[in-house]
Amino acid sequence: MNINVFLILLMFHGALYAQLPTVSSSVNPNKILIGQEVVVSYKVIATNQQRILWPSIIDSISVNFDVLEILPLDTADLNDSKYEFTQVIKVTAFDSGLYILPALPFIVGSDTVFSNILQVAVDYAMLDSANTIRDIKPPYKAQVNFAELKPYIVGVLIFLLLIALVYFIIKKLKKKKEIAKDIPKEQAHILALRELDSLSEEKLWQKGEVKEYYARLSEIIRAYIENRFDVKALEQVHAEIIQSLRSLNAMDTMLLTDLDTLLAESDLVKFAKLQPLTDINDRMLKIAYGIVLQTKKELQLIDERLEKSNVEPQTNVL
Repeated sequence: MNINVFLILLMFHGALYAQLPTVSSSVNPNKILIGQEVVVSYKVIATNQQRILWPSIIDSISVNFDVLEILPLDTADLNDSKYEFTQVIKVTAFDSGLYILPALPFIVGSDTVFSNILQVAVDYAMLDSANTIRDIKPPYKAQVNFAELKPYIVGVLIFLLLIALVYFIIKKLKKKKEIAKDIPKEQAHILALRELDSLSEEKLWQKGEVKEYYARLSEIIRAYIENRFDVKALEQVHAEIIQSLRSLNAMDTMLLTDLDTLLAESDLVKFAKLQPLTDINDRMLKIAYGIVLQTKKELQLIDERLEKSNVEPQTNVL
């Protein structure tokens, strides 16, 4: 090849290479301790005729680093219609390790030019065992005054008062229970007979208050059964009451039949609005008296209440 032709080609290649854009990147420093600042720089050299499309630098950096500051894009006018564009970003890291900043693509004109790969080593601060961190001065012990202690004193006093109040309340309730235990409880049949006497004297069904009459009558008998035989009669339906008494063998068959009749009649009046005949109302009261008298613990063959009402002890009225 002719030497002149070679020189011409070399000059043409140099001129062409000189027109190509260049991209460079750097970090300073490339080794830091946790929390220290790193300056990351990206530089692009291109002509004033070339359009530059920057990559998303922040997105790439923020993966491993915390961005502290983004400086404005700096432009410097070089010779031969060339310009240098510089982007500076200050970052830091709070985890140790070796972090890589990948090569980023910069589109300059019709060319795509990549920046160089960067790396930053982040390490913990090493403490010298002979020169450990110490307080400048020992902690100052402030004097405690009454104003500071006052809320605590008041709180302790209130707490002690509450404890004393709870103690006296518990003691008083316990004393009431002991007194209640000392009071002899009336026998079930005495309570029931007194209630039946009161119901008879009120003459409710004679006043037209038939539903109230049967409600009271049923409640008196249920309460008597519950107190006398320890059966939850106030909570059970009348069929359950009969079954419970039958299981306990508490009454004979005929007395259970009378009780079933009384409870069933009361349910019909209370829930089905039955209007019994006059003699039925009297019979139900006599059945109630008979049940109480024939099942009381201190059973007597003849009771003065039956004599007053001329009623024989009932076994099976209906």
